[in-house]
Amino acid sequence: QHPKFYLFDTGVKPALARTLKDRFSEGSAAFGNAFEHMVICEAVRLNHYFKQDFRFSYLRTKDDAAIDLILSRGRKEILVEIKSYTQVEPKDIVALASFRRDFSHPEAEAFLLSRDAQEQFSNGVKCLPWQTGLAEIFQR
Repeated sequence: QHPKFYLFDTGVKPALARTLKDRFSEGSAAFGNAFEHMVICEAVRLNHYFKQDFRFSYLRTKDDAAIDLILSRGRKEILVEIKSYTQVEPKDIVALASFRRDFSHPEAEAFLLSRDAQEQFSNGVKCLPWQTGLAEIFQR
């Protein structure tokens, strides 16, 4: 129902909100939002650079469950959850695995991108460091 806007630079929003000098700590909501914004901006850049022609969207249900990024091109669909965590836990993939199973077509890929250096695969979800995940998505 509502669009999301990702500005070309993660510093623009704090500058407009006059919070540029505020420090946010790792683990805070502000840190998580800035990390998500940065990863999506990088995805937009890679999409353009590698001429992948993905459409970008997101999904939020009436129950406030969400998928941070949905990349689609034709029948290809990639669901991406972005977490600023340094350690991904099994509970972090439950919603993404459910979305993949219940709302997407069977070939949809699901990625959880984070700051965790450990790569994992569980319930059809690839949990990768954000740089590795973006490389896998866009450099095919």
